[in-house]
Amino acid sequence: AEEWENGTAFCSTTPAGVAVVPSEAGGRELRLRPGLSCGAAEGEVRSGEDRQGADVRPAGLTWNFPFAEKGVLRMRYRTEPGFGGAYVTVSESFLKPGNRQGGMFRLKIEADGRLSAQYVNEGPYIPLRWSQPVPPERWTDLEIEWDCAMELARIRVDGELAGVLMQLEQGVGLSYVRLFADVSGGGLRVKWLKSEAALRE
Repeated sequence: AEEWENGTAFCSTTPAGVAVVPSEAGGRELRLRPGLSCGAAEGEVRSGEDRQGADVRPAGLTWNFPFAEKGVLRMRYRTEPGFGGAYVTVSESFLKPGNRQGGMFRLKIEADGRLSAQYVNEGPYIPLRWSQPVPPERWTDLEIEWDCAMELARIRVDGELAGVLMQLEQGVGLSYVRLFADVSGGGLRVKWLKSEAALRE
């Protein structure tokens, strides 16, 4: 489990946009928030399209967890007001924190809180069938239950099934998760990341 007691010492991160901050409820939270470069006005209010097109310094973090062919990755998170979206990608091999390329299973937390997924390489992110919008500041529990022998992952939000993903790259297990955001605005707050390997049947 990663609960940020040592900051991001055991993670790979982008040079900017990633910080561990005190939690209002005690403990610590990870904050992932892209920033505008020096060429853009920090205080300027932009629409979602404008923010994505702006000169943005992306924020990303990659966490390594014990390799498993089958298991569950859990993440408790909330979004800040003005959140522009973030990508959650899992893979067998290392994922560079500074982009959203690659990955065996690929999710996106949309600006309104609902989840989308990429179903083909280079394809669009399509909303998960049963995913619902989530208001800012509300803690959400995301669960990715993967089975690389079956090449699929079940996605649950607060214990309810949101959709099923098919594996997009070859691999026999998972060992890395990457969080990545490249739209300026409100950040993504992560209380913890936890992984659990499933027992072989």
